[in-house]
Amino acid sequence: MFSLLSAKTSRVHLSLSRASNLVSSALKMTGSSVAKGGSEKLIIGTHSGHFHCDETLACSMLKFLPQYKDAEIVRSRDYEVLDTCNIVVDVRGVYDHEKCRYDHHQKTFSHTFNSLDKFKKWTTKLSSAGLVYFHYGRHIIAQILGTKVDETVTEKVFDKVYEGFIQEIDAIDNGIHT
Repeated sequence: MFSLLSAKTSRVHLSLSRASNLVSSALKMTGSSVAKGGSEKLIIGTHSGHFHCDETLACSMLKFLPQYKDAEIVRSRDYEVLDTCNIVVDVRGVYDHEKCRYDHHQKTFSHTFNSLDKFKKWTTKLSSAGLVYFHYGRHIIAQILGTKVDETVTEKVFDKVYEGFIQEIDAIDNGIHT
């Protein structure tokens, strides 16, 4: 089991280098919402202005998923623009997984991994990156590792990546010193 986990996690290290390339493309703003050939192109929305680590990471993680691989990133604070996006992170004041809205800035927001899944121990308030990771992280890990979402190794890597990386982004964005 350890050698399997070691081999699979080494693929994570190799694949994470791809993430740096995605970060640079994740923040470009484009005006077109239709792909070549006339098919509807998915749009990821986030806020304009200064960018922060949490929405950059959230957008980059989403780009690992096949359905968002070619998605455009639109940066705006205009609600009418954001309402046209397929998924929105770190802006709009709404957290609603069913509507693909992942903001953590509302005064009433206090979700943690533990509050969303009582079997997870982490109690750091989630940022937009943490919300995206909570809902899509297993699929991202499975995509990178070439495993199934429900495999034990996927869950172990999911937990380790949250504990050793994403949780730190959550803490930094929420002003928590760890």
